[in-house]
Amino acid sequence: MRRLVHRGAPRPASKLASLKLKRTVQCESRLEVEVAMLLDASPGVTHFAEQPATLYFLDNPGPRLHVPDFLVQADASREFIEVKFETDIDDEIRSRTARLTTLLKSYGWRYRLVTESDVRTGYALESAEKLLRRGRQRPPEHWSLATFERIRMSEAITLGAFGWDDPGSPEIAWLCHEILAGTIQVDRTRKLGPESQLYVERNDLKGGLPWLV
Repeated sequence: MRRLVHRGAPRPASKLASLKLKRTVQCESRLEVEVAMLLDASPGVTHFAEQPATLYFLDNPGPRLHVPDFLVQADASREFIEVKFETDIDDEIRSRTARLTTLLKSYGWRYRLVTESDVRTGYALESAEKLLRRGRQRPPEHWSLATFERIRMSEAITLGAFGWDDPGSPEIAWLCHEILAGTIQVDRTRKLGPESQLYVERNDLKGGLPWLV
């Protein structure tokens, strides 16, 4: 709803080339880019959009309007996300968050305030950056099927088995693409490395959104 890139814009916009959306996502801060990375790298997120809508609502002392930073459609939920640095959160933002959380719930929507503590704690963001950087090449179908079965039949197979430390490994590029799609899973709350174990049936792995872990 709000144009982020235009002549005379008051502040520069940051960009992310989204693999999921197949377009450039426009953001107003580095923190928003990082949230977009997590959304783009999370297989449970089916769609997201920046500056998606204007919300009109009543709050003291009267009518208000608000444009959230992201709309997120996930497998089992839909929500609006507002991204703020913790130092920018004041009583007005806290009041708005509480009000919209209550109002939107009755319509089947969630409203979430996300800060740098949610985004930058742990290894989820680092994992997303690595997977998005290396996982942009779709693997051959026969490789995907064979690799899925290989991991399913193995009790312990790791990223190292596919050449994680080789920056030019085509198998790692293909494997990262499958992890981003959710076909193959890895624990993103831990640092990704050659010893990281791969799975195909781990329901407890959240797939990249640290505030949902």
